[in-house]
Amino acid sequence: MEEDISIALIGCGGIAAGYGEDKGGHLLALEQMGCKVHTYCDQQVALAEKRLRQYGGVRATGQPEDVFSDPSIRAVMICTRHDSHAALAVQAARAGKHVFVEKPLGMTVEACREVVDAARNNRVKVMVAFTKRFTPAFRALEKFRGQAKLIVARCTESEWGTDFWWGHDPVCGGGNVFMNGIHMADAMLWLSDSNPVRVYATGGPVSPAGPTRIDKAFAVVDFANGCRGVFITADTGLSDYLSKFSLEFHTGLGCAVAHRRLTALEVTNIPGLEPLRSDTENFGGAIQAFLESLDQDTPSPVPPEAGLQATQLVQTMIESIRTGQPVLWRNLPGAV
Repeated sequence: MEEDISIALIGCGGIAAGYGEDKGGHLLALEQMGCKVHTYCDQQVALAEKRLRQYGGVRATGQPEDVFSDPSIRAVMICTRHDSHAALAVQAARAGKHVFVEKPLGMTVEACREVVDAARNNRVKVMVAFTKRFTPAFRALEKFRGQAKLIVARCTESEWGTDFWWGHDPVCGGGNVFMNGIHMADAMLWLSDSNPVRVYATGGPVSPAGPTRIDKAFAVVDFANGCRGVFITADTGLSDYLSKFSLEFHTGLGCAVAHRRLTALEVTNIPGLEPLRSDTENFGGAIQAFLESLDQDTPSPVPPEAGLQATQLVQTMIESIRTGQPVLWRNLPGAV
């Protein structure tokens, strides 16, 4: 299946290759599925050439236009810095390519809306890489969508500190909430199976206007179906038990806690839901689902609308932090 899908990769560092010198990330997942990348593209052409040597393929380039203009390429993986995700996804969609794009889909609601429109207008699939949806504990909880009275979605890690890297930059990175917390924003939105109606948040730092780096956000989210969400993302310290990513799913009668990066699930009084422990996060599950959707011509497993909603939630929290007041869900340009 996978070897018949010609794929290009734009952005050959970071998550694409696992952040280190050894094989890892999305490229290793593709290799384990028997799928080779056709074209590697990066602003640092030497890095694209390195991936070509490591993983095999056809060519390396420094120009995304080489990818979009190549009729032999069917799908594009976008693993660049955050502020370029949406624009590259729009270009790929307009070129008739299917898209697997890293999170966040965009840094603004307007940018995400452009991707949604481009996917619809050009009849291509766009999948946002919310890989936490494919972890064992999340997949178990997913069967109970819409049944929660309270969802606590948490992402905490050690303090980022003052050493600058691009994730700190308010324009291209956005801070910890855009880098990591947005996974849990998506998790809460999906599991609630409802639209938010009001968001009240505190945290920071947040600039008075314009792009902002936000490392800490604590929010209460009221949903239309009566569910309440508690969102926590902070660089305030890491718990070995809960780990970087964790979820609580309360039904009113029982509770499930997903922890250890969502590979373990503890359950109390939720009929039909069993405790579990897994040795893997199933990181490659997202790519596998994307490739299967292309092979079988089924809808995108995580469509761009999900990326739009997650970015809207973060932006709504930022607005609440700036004003010190609750913000209604639709009070943002391009909101859904």
